[in-house]
Amino acid sequence: MAMVALPSSTATADYAERLLDALDRPKVVVPVHLDNFETELRNPVPVAPSDRERLDAAVRRVSPRSRVIVPEYHTAYHF
Repeated sequence: MAMVALPSSTATADYAERLLDALDRPKVVVPVHLDNFETELRNPVPVAPSDRERLDAAVRRVSPRSRVIVPEYHTAYHF
């Protein structure tokens, strides 16, 4: 399992792809800091469709078998 902080820009080329490759394509990817810090906190965390698409595309390119779980507050996850 990898908790991946996705950058909001493309300043670091292929960041998620290179990270997942270096981590040997984990079975589960949990994005952190994917939410919009300018909106009120809600559960589940609001994620812009474009950010979700960017995350899914980055994971699928290098690790198509990885499961992406966007966490919800106060929810226990077992791996």
